[in-house]
Amino acid sequence: MDKTNLIKYLIHIGVGLLLFGVCVSTRGVFDAASTQEMFGLLSDCFLVPGLVMGGIGLLSWVGSEGTFTMLRYGFSMVFNRLIHPKEQFPGYYEYATQRNEERKPWLKHSLIVGTGFFVLSLISLGIYAVI
Repeated sequence: MDKTNLIKYLIHIGVGLLLFGVCVSTRGVFDAASTQEMFGLLSDCFLVPGLVMGGIGLLSWVGSEGTFTMLRYGFSMVFNRLIHPKEQFPGYYEYATQRNEERKPWLKHSLIVGTGFFVLSLISLGIYAVI
């Protein structure tokens, strides 16, 4: 693994841990009355960054495939007509071709980290169910 990938993973893990920490501090995980309740709250707290980070990764993947190009074109055209009413806006084909050339890669790091937090949530839920 090269250094830039490692840095990207560490950043995404840090964001996930930050979300986890916020959830732990607001839910009072360590003030739980029983071990079972604590693992239930831990499962919830692992689920939050799992869904957020995984959702960001999935949305970036869908967006990188050009799914939202038509929607973006429509909003850009409306706002451009409001701001610059006499300026000619390019057609959809030209716009889509330009967007395809400028397209950025999707955030696979976010999806992988989100999946890891989701798996930790499932493990905590399993422990909660067994206790």
